[in-house]
Amino acid sequence: MEINNQLSTFTDDSLNLSWIYFDFDGDTEDTNETIIEWYINGELQTGLTNLTTIDSSFTLKNQRWQVVISAYDGENYSISYNSPALYIQNSIISLDQVQINTNETSILVNNTLSANYIPNDKDNDSIRQYIIYWYQNGSLRSNISNQTLLISSTELAKGDYWYYIILVTDDDQNWSNNYTSQIVFINNSIPTIQSFFFEGPSPTIQDDLIMNFTFIDNDDDQVNLSRIRWFINGTELTQYENQTILPSNQTEKGSNIFVLFYLFDGEDYTIIEFNSTDFVGLVIIDNSRPEILAPSINNNQNTYTNNILIANWTYFDIDGDLEDTDQIIIEWYKNGVLQPLLTNSTTILAENTTKLESWQIRIQVYDGKDYSFVNISSVLIIENSPMRLIDIQINTNETSIFSDGSFTADFQSDDLDGEIYTDFQIYWFQNDVLRSDFSNQTLIIPLNELQKGDYWYFIVNATDGSQPWSIVYLSQVINVINKAPSASDLEFVYNNVNLTDNSQIRDFYLEDEFIDIDYIFSDIDLDVDRSTILWYRNGLLRAELNNSKTISPSSTESGEIWYFVIIPFDGDELGLIVKSGSVTIASAPTIFNPGYNVPEFTILSKEGVYDLWVNASITSNTILEVEFLPVSIQSDKNVSVLAEVLNSERRFFTVDNTDNLWVKNINIFQSTSTSDIHTFIGKTIRFHIIVYFNISNITIKRFIIYDLEIKDEVGPRTKDVSIDWDQDNPNYINFTAVIEEFGSVIVNVTLFYTITSSNNQSELRLKSNQNTFQNSVEMTLSGSVYFVQIPYEITNQLNIVYSVVAFDSAGNWYGSGTDDDPKNPSIDNLTNNGGSGEILFTPPGLAFEIVAGIVLVILAIAIIFTFVGIRKFRKTDIVGLDIEKVMEEAKKISYEDIQTNLNDHTLGIVISTFDQSHGPLPIFVHPDILKDNLDKLIDLSDRSFSATRFVDDFDSEMHTTFDYSIASNVKIVNLSYGYSLNRPEKRGGSENITFNILIHKPYDIIVSQFLEVLNPFIHEIHTLMDKTPGQKEQIEAKIQLIRSEISAILMAHKEIYGDEPIEEI
Repeated sequence: MEINNQLSTFTDDSLNLSWIYFDFDGDTEDTNETIIEWYINGELQTGLTNLTTIDSSFTLKNQRWQVVISAYDGENYSISYNSPALYIQNSIISLDQVQINTNETSILVNNTLSANYIPNDKDNDSIRQYIIYWYQNGSLRSNISNQTLLISSTELAKGDYWYYIILVTDDDQNWSNNYTSQIVFINNSIPTIQSFFFEGPSPTIQDDLIMNFTFIDNDDDQVNLSRIRWFINGTELTQYENQTILPSNQTEKGSNIFVLFYLFDGEDYTIIEFNSTDFVGLVIIDNSRPEILAPSINNNQNTYTNNILIANWTYFDIDGDLEDTDQIIIEWYKNGVLQPLLTNSTTILAENTTKLESWQIRIQVYDGKDYSFVNISSVLIIENSPMRLIDIQINTNETSIFSDGSFTADFQSDDLDGEIYTDFQIYWFQNDVLRSDFSNQTLIIPLNELQKGDYWYFIVNATDGSQPWSIVYLSQVINVINKAPSASDLEFVYNNVNLTDNSQIRDFYLEDEFIDIDYIFSDIDLDVDRSTILWYRNGLLRAELNNSKTISPSSTESGEIWYFVIIPFDGDELGLIVKSGSVTIASAPTIFNPGYNVPEFTILSKEGVYDLWVNASITSNTILEVEFLPVSIQSDKNVSVLAEVLNSERRFFTVDNTDNLWVKNINIFQSTSTSDIHTFIGKTIRFHIIVYFNISNITIKRFIIYDLEIKDEVGPRTKDVSIDWDQDNPNYINFTAVIEEFGSVIVNVTLFYTITSSNNQSELRLKSNQNTFQNSVEMTLSGSVYFVQIPYEITNQLNIVYSVVAFDSAGNWYGSGTDDDPKNPSIDNLTNNGGSGEILFTPPGLAFEIVAGIVLVILAIAIIFTFVGIRKFRKTDIVGLDIEKVMEEAKKISYEDIQTNLNDHTLGIVISTFDQSHGPLPIFVHPDILKDNLDKLIDLSDRSFSATRFVDDFDSEMHTTFDYSIASNVKIVNLSYGYSLNRPEKRGGSENITFNILIHKPYDIIVSQFLEVLNPFIHEIHTLMDKTPGQKEQIEAKIQLIRSEISAILMAHKEIYGDEPIEEI
């Protein structure tokens, strides 16, 4: 029995068991029942039992294998037999794919040689050591370490060949056979081009084209240009093949040139053919500069001051280009100094030259692309010329003059050098008699010397300082003649006491005024005024009034048009006829029946407010306005301040009149503290009722006196009523009323009320069916408010309809009653003011199911408003705030960031109006979710109307704020504006609205600093609603813009100042 016949066995050999069977009985062996047990190093391998062949995957180097076998003859097993031990032998390591690099047969000198191989050991041994021998051109390179697997490119040279021999050992230090790599030849490196260029600057037809280049050759071979082919305008110049220079005589301006070539290192050409355009583009023969030849002035001929200067030159261009004379550059130099105003002139007028000056030009010509180099002419000297006088005359050669005139002697130098005379002599003659007192004067004004009939002239000569005196010249003779008189400044003389502006000149007289005139008569000969005055009425001469300077009112009537004419006359000669302007005779106004009325009482009424009236009319003209001007008040030390105020203010009536009745509302206490009004009761104010009317665009005034006695005729106003419950006893309802009265004393305040109870909200929204209130109770003064407590057992929600009526000691009242029965107000007659109304009231302690739904809605939209107070919007300055810097930063914030943070800064915007049937109501709500709690929006509207002043111009517009708490931890400040829209169809011709911005606290402090930024946006909405109502989409867009602007400001403020506390001053 043997394993592998006991031959040498390696790890990649399988194990085959063989034995010889013998049985004395001759029984055959039952091989299926033979028991075979395999052992490795004496250890049973149960997984191999009964196998006769063991795969090589189970064997490892140095293992000792044995087998124990028992044969079976069908009845009995033989004894166990042990085989001899078989040892697994070590396998010799071998190498595969022995090669240099990736089995290449040739490389270039810039490469390296890398010895590569793959070890193959059947025992999976690793290589313990190796020996490598490198051969260069068949010779061993013994100086290279036998451990070097990489040969540097510095060892390589073109034409060499390399290979190596290698042997290795495994873990048992058994050496492998020798292995030889392939032979690798070092081939020639093809050169590469680095750059290509033509020598010199941009070539012209005067330049040869010379090729040049830089290259890289790893073999350091000498590299040259080869297979050179030149092309001009696409045509090959075969005669210059393989020439590196193209002569200039082969080119023309504008020629397109390129060259094709290879590089050659003596063995190989470059693979590709190079094109010069890939390196320097298409070479275009550039323009040659033109030349300027023989520049000169006047061709260097003699030149005088009366000669013009002409620039001369000869133009030459080798390209044959024509001269562009519009682009020539000529610089003129006088005495070596550039004359910039003469630049580019080819001709200089004689008036620009003076004797002895030196002139020179610097010139450049242009061929359409390039300028020539500068060329300079020789210097030209201006030679001297003689002098003379011309234009000798008096007063521009006049032959006559008036006695109020003057003489001016005028003469001009006619010197060719342009020099003026340096000295002259003038002699004046009057009636041929020398006037030595006027000698050598060019301007004389002989006061009182000129007489009609005289004649004058002068003689003159002059010198220029270097030449002899000129000849004597004689002027013309001028005669003094008579001058006709004149009339001017014709005017009507007025008594201007009735004009609003005494500087105005009117063109009319009232029918009861005298017409006075004036004019100025002028005569230089001092003759007597003998002029004629002619009067015209409606274009017809009134001869009976000739030469009159005053016209009586008895001669005029309203509607006539008058003017006068002056015919000047001095006894010798008539002057020009002068006509005056026209005046109209106008009618005067009548003023009568002044009086007053107290306006219809409203919640906004105050004592001292009156509708004043007066009857005023005028025939054929228009009354512009009526003024009540207070001029005095009944003497009293307590009213001195009021008197000063009244005397300093003018109040105009500009309302259209009806039947000549002018009516205007006026508050005489608008500049006086309301707490002082009661001190004026019973006093009398004297007014001048002034009527202003217009005639010919001139405003005239007439007035009468009117005395007004101040009375208290306005009832007390209930400004606000608040309703809550007693915290200690919820079955009591508290009513608190704020009453305004500045005149008489309040004597009685009564609360009228009806209370209904139900769990049905829709039922509670309805008013009681009764016309009168169920109950009434008198309220008592508590501090500054009136108070009463009503006992009521509260088990459900309540609907409370109430009205507060107040009476003063003068018998005035205001409430929901009627004039016949003021103390019995009607529910159907509730006034829309702070003193009456209807509310849904949810007291504390109600069942959870009643209020749970309301609470959830309120918490969801976060608009439970608890009114705290009303105040002007704060505008104290924040320390260190730079508003301009914040606005610049705001421009940088993206639209997306603003919209993301919009609701963190403002809750929304509500616009409210006053409905005659229901009181203040919201008419525009943004965003829509706020509409889910209409009751609170109605309350917000009511508060805003109680606090806001309504105006119809932006200058008077004021803003207030409401402080609210939202839920339990969110605070809101409501910024409110009031505005009056023009609505002629509405009661009073207007519609009041409030614009409310709901701002999260504490951002209101920052927003208050930027109201000047926000106001224009709010004014745009007011204007839009006033001029073009119904523009919902535009209003929506502008509201969104306001909220976005506020968020941008707050985000920019945080970006600059962070979250640091705000310090105010």
